[in-house]
Amino acid sequence: MKLQRYSEQGSIFVVVIAAVTIAAMIAVSYLLLTNDHRERAGRAVDQARTQIRLEEDVLEAERLIARQAKGGQISLAEVASQIGKKSATQDNANDVVKFGLDGVENGSKRLSPFLDSSTLLVPLGADGDPFFRAKALVLKVNIEASAQTTQSRLPGKDVTFTPWIEVRQIPVSQFTLFSLDGPITVNPSVFGGGQGGRIYAAQDLTVSGSGNLLVDYPLVSGDDIRIGTTLSVKTGDQIGTQVDVSNVTAYKNPDDDAKAEWLAQARTQYDSALITPGTLPVDVALVPSSNQTSDSQGLDIAQTGAQCQVELVIDVNESDKKGSYRVTATRGASDWIVPPAAEGQSSAVATHQDVPFVAKQADIGGMSGKVVVAFNYAALTARAPLEVRSIYVHTNGAPADAVVLIRGAAALNNDLSIVTPHIVMIAGDFNNGQSSRAASIITGQNVQAVDSTTGNNDFGTAP
Repeated sequence: MKLQRYSEQGSIFVVVIAAVTIAAMIAVSYLLLTNDHRERAGRAVDQARTQIRLEEDVLEAERLIARQAKGGQISLAEVASQIGKKSATQDNANDVVKFGLDGVENGSKRLSPFLDSSTLLVPLGADGDPFFRAKALVLKVNIEASAQTTQSRLPGKDVTFTPWIEVRQIPVSQFTLFSLDGPITVNPSVFGGGQGGRIYAAQDLTVSGSGNLLVDYPLVSGDDIRIGTTLSVKTGDQIGTQVDVSNVTAYKNPDDDAKAEWLAQARTQYDSALITPGTLPVDVALVPSSNQTSDSQGLDIAQTGAQCQVELVIDVNESDKKGSYRVTATRGASDWIVPPAAEGQSSAVATHQDVPFVAKQADIGGMSGKVVVAFNYAALTARAPLEVRSIYVHTNGAPADAVVLIRGAAALNNDLSIVTPHIVMIAGDFNNGQSSRAASIITGQNVQAVDSTTGNNDFGTAP
């Protein structure tokens, strides 16, 4: 009996020891599992940090490339150097960011203010694109960003990030109205049948007046968009249907409930038809003015005009008895712009403006005492040679004292860009889709759409 009792006690002792051993094993396993979980969580956090760091490198590269594009030259070697200096820290030492331009590692490209007529342009077709269906020359910058997690006892994990950046060169001729340094005011009545084209304003964009404005593209503004009339927009995945927008204001930076509500509507109900930096980031890069910072979006009109094939100067110090100023070509052939008999002289204007360029002092668009340079596209029909595609027009006086009035654009039979430092007014139909030609206006001043009859009393009619 005693032996049996001891045996039972021994069994109990063994069972207790076994239970303690199993519990200890479970505890050790739990600690190992917890530690492993903690290490994996730490590595996941480090992986997220690494991903964010690489994305920051790409955003910085995008800023550098945009700044270079404004200067007319893209150099990915310089971008890679700047990003490499930024990453040369203890935490970022294993970051690798490589750049390729259209497949060429650290490639470079000079951007021209004007595209050759043989250049292949591709339409931008992505829904929600602020420049939806615009034709552009697209340069693709491929990026390979990689790094390895290091803040863990576990083996490092590779983090890769392979985005791309598109550098788009969109001819200004793709726009009905384009203003880089000033606001735009649009009256639907100036467009034939209320049909308007693509519109961009670096500052405020206002649509007001009587009638309805129908546009096939998003309205894009660097600041606010104000709609005081009925606007019908066909854009994005809603092509073929109309989105009616009336009596609304798009705000750049919403800071109250009403503005936030507008943004919600703009991103849903209006299908991003009205685009400001509050709805989508918008950045348009052109050659900056020499007296501005590299981040400025000012346009160097003189530098752009110097690349034009023809330069016309309006001498505001000399006029004839009827008040017309002399128009002289200082660069390029001019016999098709100013007829030989009239070159160096003013041209008398009767009931119809049959000379492409006429300049005189007139009251226009609510402004008085301005030198108005009337350019009639229709008058170029029989004279403009196909090889001339750009004209720089300016006075020998102050830019603020002159206005360039664009007329007869519907009759244009040749791609043509007009560059000027002066205010531009566009009378009547312009790039409304009826013409297969691209009429381009490049200016650093305000652009306005005015009634198609504007200028008739001073210069004669223009189709």
